[in-house]
Amino acid sequence: MNARIPGTDRPTAGLWSLQVVGRWRLALRLARRDLLRNAGRAVLIAVMVTLPVAAGSFVMTTLESNEPYAPADTEAELGPGLQAKIEGIGGPIEQFWQGDSPRWFWDAAGWTKYDTATAVSMPYQDLEQSIERHLPDDDQLVRALKGTVRLDDGEGAAMSVAVQTDFAEPDVAARFPVLQGHLPGDGEIAVTERHRDLGLELGDTVEVELADGTTTTATVSGVVPRTIDMISPVLLPESGPLTPPQEVTSGGFDYPLWYVVGDAPVTWSDVQDINAAGAFVTSRAVLLDPPAPADTGSTWSGYVDWAALSVIVALVVVGLLEAVWLIGPAFAVGARRDTRSLALLAVNGAPAPALRAVMLARGLLTGAAGSLAGVALGVAATAVLAQVIPDRLPALRLPVGPLAVILVVGVLLAILSAWPPARRAARADVVTVLAGRRPEVSTPRWPTVVGASAAVGGVVLAVVAGAQHWAVGLSAGIVVADLGLILACGGIVALLGRVARRLPWTWRFALRDAARYRARTVPAVAAVLVAMAGATAGLTYFDAEKVVVEEASWYRPWASTGTVAVTQGYGHVFAEDESERLQDLVDEALPDAGPLLTLPVAVVPASADNDSAPRRELLDLAVLPVDPAGLDVSLSANYDRWPGPVVTDGSDRRLLHALGIPEEHLDDVATALADGRLPLPSSHVDADGNATVTVRAYLDDRPVEDRVLPAAVVGTPGEPIPNLPILPEALLDELGAEPAVGAYLVENPTVPTSEQEALLQTRVDAELVGFASDRALDVRVEAGRQPGQGTDSLLGTLSTPWSGDARPVVGLAIALAAVFLALAGTWSAVALSAVDARPDLATLAAVGAAPSARRRVVAAQAATISVIGSVLGLVAGVAVGIGWTLLSGYPVAVPLLQVTALTVVVPVLATIAAWTVTRSRLTLTRRRS
Repeated sequence: MNARIPGTDRPTAGLWSLQVVGRWRLALRLARRDLLRNAGRAVLIAVMVTLPVAAGSFVMTTLESNEPYAPADTEAELGPGLQAKIEGIGGPIEQFWQGDSPRWFWDAAGWTKYDTATAVSMPYQDLEQSIERHLPDDDQLVRALKGTVRLDDGEGAAMSVAVQTDFAEPDVAARFPVLQGHLPGDGEIAVTERHRDLGLELGDTVEVELADGTTTTATVSGVVPRTIDMISPVLLPESGPLTPPQEVTSGGFDYPLWYVVGDAPVTWSDVQDINAAGAFVTSRAVLLDPPAPADTGSTWSGYVDWAALSVIVALVVVGLLEAVWLIGPAFAVGARRDTRSLALLAVNGAPAPALRAVMLARGLLTGAAGSLAGVALGVAATAVLAQVIPDRLPALRLPVGPLAVILVVGVLLAILSAWPPARRAARADVVTVLAGRRPEVSTPRWPTVVGASAAVGGVVLAVVAGAQHWAVGLSAGIVVADLGLILACGGIVALLGRVARRLPWTWRFALRDAARYRARTVPAVAAVLVAMAGATAGLTYFDAEKVVVEEASWYRPWASTGTVAVTQGYGHVFAEDESERLQDLVDEALPDAGPLLTLPVAVVPASADNDSAPRRELLDLAVLPVDPAGLDVSLSANYDRWPGPVVTDGSDRRLLHALGIPEEHLDDVATALADGRLPLPSSHVDADGNATVTVRAYLDDRPVEDRVLPAAVVGTPGEPIPNLPILPEALLDELGAEPAVGAYLVENPTVPTSEQEALLQTRVDAELVGFASDRALDVRVEAGRQPGQGTDSLLGTLSTPWSGDARPVVGLAIALAAVFLALAGTWSAVALSAVDARPDLATLAAVGAAPSARRRVVAAQAATISVIGSVLGLVAGVAVGIGWTLLSGYPVAVPLLQVTALTVVVPVLATIAAWTVTRSRLTLTRRRS
């Protein structure tokens, strides 16, 4: 038998759910009316919710828009209409999707890529027919030949890849958008923007030379983007001079091309069939809808980077704490204002859950509004950024899942921030509130003790973990230290309130008011603390990184600043004298450069078993330090730049200067080389004036041996001098070596521009390399130490157009963000304290306090909150920054000036702003009995 509610015919079943629904209907209705009535306060709370949500939405949308985008990638590869692009490999392959890149790759079946010894071949016609058989019935194959050509317009030559195809096919023509002119027809050629930068213009007549020596002339008909097919090819019409190869060989590089046109998509099954036939396929259908990793043979290894994950978790936790402390005081403003109205609800029978529901409903509504505005603001900011840097953000994409999570988290943060005021409002003494008296506040001591202990333990853990390179421990230390300091804030505020008796009355009022109402003071102090700690830690880390980049000895110039070197790549020397032809090319590209200098290097003499002139046996020299237990390491030739140790008799001072030998040491180095001695730093020369040198020859059976050679000290201890050791010619016979031309150098009075470097490289390729596939010449420029050079961090992606070093910009951004967050937390708490202190200030005004008293009190309250938070944040931030620095292996360097300035600026700005916006006079009201 079901029980019924007395006096009614309704059963008690479902009564609880009806009560909950009714409670929240009332709460939402009251919250909506209150927010509309107090629009300014509602906007303040919504803005506090909007800020973290907007930041999170901006970051997630930017990251999503920066990821490879299938439609954009498809458009770049295939244009608007092609179904696929096919490259003939010459043997069966397996095509797969590399999920972490993400890109398409291929692997060989039974042979090694680029290894001509195991390469396989297939007749071109057979491969083309096989591909056609595996295409869908409604598609057609359009042949596109690819090859290397030499272009000469009479003023200069350039090597280029050429693509020859049928541009009468609309989808093929659409694949190659034209910036100027039109696509080539008979007797014409289209060039890219890169070729136009080299001097080719519309209407120019160029000579096109093929690898077999045949030549033809063509007129430049159009200019296409430089990134077409990622190889910047010139375009030739179907009637052009290129002819299909007899064989398609797997070990080559210029694979033949075909384009697929038609209405039928090339599916993954078609791709696999064409792979088996011996070709690689870029399919529109597969790019837009890639197969599952299991279908492509690509699987996830399951590796989890716990160090990176721990850092991310720590940052998220600290960020959420910051958001809660920012939003909390804003809700407390409303709670203090509505204490009397909530008490009236309680007198009329509203239970404690109903009172809590009223406050939480305000959090729900303002959180929803603020979160929606934050998501919209973050997406809009990304859209603006995409217009500014379209190369980094090619398309605006919305990560719906993450944005939904951020939206929900924003609402939950608002509700969580509203919970403490709601709990206090539900537990308030109704009689005390309606009588206009303030309730007694008692705070237990255990949070202060536990918080202080946790803060000390967290700081110690962060520093020790950083020194031990333990990322998880550092992240845990950061979180524990922040939580501990937040718990200890209440005790610190209470202590300051007790010692305020000797201060002026305005400061005494502010400190005691902060101690009495710790529920609103502590969140504001915590917000300032977290913001300042994060900024101080970041500035400490960046300062240490700056020391490493700008002052550490890792950077070694390979020549004097502005010097240009032409080399043949690792391990290759010049087989014949190229100085005359190269001098003409240098004069064209670098009209202000000095004369060409020949750089000799030491190599093993040619023999019956070693008679390959371009690649000779390399002589490897390593000079051992006198004290192997010290910090000095062995000195070796710069094999990244030269194919062996530099050898000279010291007579050519221009060569030594081009090699980067400082002016003040040129005489010493030249004298040592003339005397047959190795010029070395003091750390590698013993007391007898000798050096121990380990000698071996690459690609030779000669055993490694240690030789004692005469040496001379050059420079001061610890002074880095480029290109040491330099080998004297007098020692070549003793080492069984001979000189060879390893590079050509030329000194330029200034660092050549990128256009000059590109022009010289183009001319060298065309005049000295040509169609020789086994030869390559590399043009390199020594630009000197660059700001931020060698920094392996995320800052490299944020470098500005006016500076290669993003560190100052990021440091300024961190400081401004910290100032903004700290001021936001301070001012919200000051607004609340102004509400609470209104009766006291009215009493002071009534008994004759000066009009400026209200301003002084509010300024003192702002200074109290900002000073406590800034000082605690300074201590915690420096400790965390030291741990972070040690974790990265950098020397500890605390930017005392910047950190101190930040710690002073926040309280000063908070105090001045509070003083400025506060009215001097207070409107007095009469209380009716």
